[in-house]
Amino acid sequence: MNIVVFGAGGFIGGWICEYLAIDKDVELVACVRSWASAVRLARRGLKISRADIEDESSYSALIAGADAVINASVPEPDKEPQAVLHLYKACAAAGVKKFIQFSSIAVYGDQTGVIDESQELQPTNEYGRAKAEAERLLIASSVANTQIVILRP
Repeated sequence: MNIVVFGAGGFIGGWICEYLAIDKDVELVACVRSWASAVRLARRGLKISRADIEDESSYSALIAGADAVINASVPEPDKEPQAVLHLYKACAAAGVKKFIQFSSIAVYGDQTGVIDESQELQPTNEYGRAKAEAERLLIASSVANTQIVILRP
């Protein structure tokens, strides 16, 4: 299985890459926005590419032939929704079967008590609003050949 991970230089993306690298059946490409964030991954001997979800030309060749794309990147909030949407559309056009988007519990805002996916999104800050808008755009743009999975850690 060919998997491309965006945001691999971050905490969550890095752990995802380390976990996936254990599986010999996974062909992994770890994408970082800057080489400075690749040190941890380089020690593991992973295939690393420089790619930014805000620049389609930096990733179009990387997603060609991928079975799944995992987006754990965190662009600036004012750019995230459109960047995520463009990445998803590029994945759909490239025939990627699964698109996994890391969102955040911040989309629920200050709600308390038991919270599950049926709760209304009520983000209270710029970060949460960007994540919620990215989710909304993804769901509205969903196509049959590229499944969307949204995770809210």
